[in-house]
Amino acid sequence: MLKKILYALLLLLGLFLLVGFFLPRDFTITRAIDIAAPPEAIHAEVGDLSRWQDWTPWSQGDAEISIAVSQPSSGPGATLTWSDQSGTGKLTILDSSPKTGIDYELAFGETGDKAKAFIHYQPIANGTRVEWQMRGSMDIPVVGGYFAMLVEKITAKAYQAGLQKLKALVEAKQAG
Repeated sequence: MLKKILYALLLLLGLFLLVGFFLPRDFTITRAIDIAAPPEAIHAEVGDLSRWQDWTPWSQGDAEISIAVSQPSSGPGATLTWSDQSGTGKLTILDSSPKTGIDYELAFGETGDKAKAFIHYQPIANGTRVEWQMRGSMDIPVVGGYFAMLVEKITAKAYQAGLQKLKALVEAKQAG
C-alpha cells in the first residue's frame, strides 16, 4: 500500500514538472476603466509617483512596507522604491505625457527581474478610458509558468482595485 502511495506521489510530481516545462512563462495583465474626467486630471494622480499611495493597492494593509519616492517625483527618470517582508523593488518612469499617460519599468528583488508597464489614457465620450498593463516573463526553469499564472491572478485583482480607487479619487476632485 505504501508503495502505491509513493508511486502515485512520484507520478504527480513528474506530471507537475512535465506540465511546467510547457507552460508559457510570459505574462500580460491588462485592466481598464472609464473615468469621467479629462486625461490631464487623471495624469495629476498617475504621473506623480508621490500620489500613488492615494490610489494604488500595494501598500494597503502592509504596515511593514517602506516606500521612497525620488525628487522630482514625476517625469522620465522619476522612481519609486519599496521594500517589505517579501522583497524589494523599483519603479522607474520611462515616458510621461498628460495627454497619453506613462510608460514605466519595474525591477524586482535581488535578481533584478524586470517588467514593462504602462498606464495610458484614451479620450472617450464623457471622459477618459484608462488602461493599465504590465508585461513580463518568469524565466525560472520548470516553475516559471506556474509563477506567471500566479502573478497574473494576483496583479489583475490589484490593478482593478487600483483603477477603482483612481476613478473615485479623480471623479471626487472633479465634482468638488
